[in-house]
Amino acid sequence: MKLLHIGLIASGLIFGSAALADRVPEGSLPLSEIVKGLEAAGYGNIEYIRMDKKRWKVRLVKDGQDMELRIDPFTAQVLSQN
Repeated sequence: MKLLHIGLIASGLIFGSAALADRVPEGSLPLSEIVKGLEAAGYGNIEYIRMDKKRWKVRLVKDGQDMELRIDPFTAQVLSQN
């Protein structure tokens, strides 16, 4: 029974990862470049990054303040900042 349970968990992780990859628009910059750009601009302490409505949604801290950014996945341009 334990082997079946582990197999189901592994299957869920594989299919879950594939579903996440499908949401990133084709031709987007690598996520590592987005992060490097944010760090170069003085943003730090990234809490999470996720794809939301074909834009990267980034939650982070800058100058002690919580911020949420929307980033264009093709240009790495900050589209909005809250």
